[in-house]
Amino acid sequence: MRRAMASHRVLLGCLVVGLAGSAARPAHAAPDSPLDLVNQAIDAVDDRGGRCARATMDELVAIKQLLLDESEHKALKRIRVLREHGVEKCPDRVDRLLRSAAAQLDDGNHRHHDRDDDRDDRRHDDRRRDDPPPPPKRAGGVPYADFGKDCTDYWVMNEIARGRSADIATFQNMFSATCSGPVGDAYYPNGTAARLGGAWYYPNGTMARSGNGDFYYPNGTMAKSSAGGWYYPNGTMAWSGSTWQYPNGSQAGDYNTLANFACQKAGPTACNAWKAALNSDVDDYRAFAVIKLATQGR
Repeated sequence: MRRAMASHRVLLGCLVVGLAGSAARPAHAAPDSPLDLVNQAIDAVDDRGGRCARATMDELVAIKQLLLDESEHKALKRIRVLREHGVEKCPDRVDRLLRSAAAQLDDGNHRHHDRDDDRDDRRHDDRRRDDPPPPPKRAGGVPYADFGKDCTDYWVMNEIARGRSADIATFQNMFSATCSGPVGDAYYPNGTAARLGGAWYYPNGTMARSGNGDFYYPNGTMAKSSAGGWYYPNGTMAWSGSTWQYPNGSQAGDYNTLANFACQKAGPTACNAWKAALNSDVDDYRAFAVIKLATQGR
């Protein structure tokens, strides 16, 4: 009986010791850090002594100091050199410890670079967000206000005269250079004034644009008054300054109403030409495009 009780006490003691040991050890120990691994390598080298210690100890101490200084990249480079040229006189365990330390440092170095790359990408994205968006690509075949006043006026007069001047080629040859630079007083080859004192003239001698800003058709009918009103070639007002009118003089309202009606009459080609003209930011050019469309739709 006493022997049985003694056996139970021994078994109970073993269980207590076992449980205490289990409680003292964490379920999953944290892996050794590169510094821990280098310290273990130093201990192994110190235990071995001799040629191993002479070949590696000073370098291992230097690597340990770099790790303490958080110079992981330099420590990694020196570990690699030491593994290639120093540990052959030491136990294999020293090389394994250094290999594990290098692997951890190399992995941490990659994560550091990835974070740097991410930060660089974010900074680049931030700079792109701070930059103004690029201007939209301009449509060709229409004038823009930054061409200059003389150039845009030439574009408008050219449209007003298109199909109505018997000698539009001469007009174009005379004034196309306006969009390359200023043009002063000029004369057609036959001696007729082309531009004089701020006024522009068609080859037939009719005024194209007065010095005050009035535009005219080649037949002498006013196309636009300097006050802002626009006229059809037949002399009927097209835009009074507040409302649009059809070529027959009846009220149309806004330009969209007039243009949509004219598109039905003129057909898709003329309608598409009007829509293309709307890409321009020159008001006079856009206004005459409506008149041109409405005239074709009669």
